[in-house]
Amino acid sequence: MARHVVAAAGEIPPGARKLVTVRGRQIGIFNHGGAYFALLNRCPHQGAELCKGTLIGLATSREPGHFELTRQGEMLKCPWHGWEYD
Repeated sequence: MARHVVAAAGEIPPGARKLVTVRGRQIGIFNHGGAYFALLNRCPHQGAELCKGTLIGLATSREPGHFELTRQGEMLKCPWHGWEYD
């Protein structure tokens, strides 16, 4: 696997993202709590620019009528159809 320098460590603050192009492919670089993640900027559903979607949390429920929001900022919601990815 090849490595590519796409940003200085302090350039992408926690909770932020940066879009870069590597070998002709647009990649989203995300900083989640100091850990960096890279994702192809293409939704597998219909090709939307996935990395421009909203970062959201996960709603979980143990019983009807009660829910809890967890994993804040870890889920990426497609801007076209709302599909969610972690």
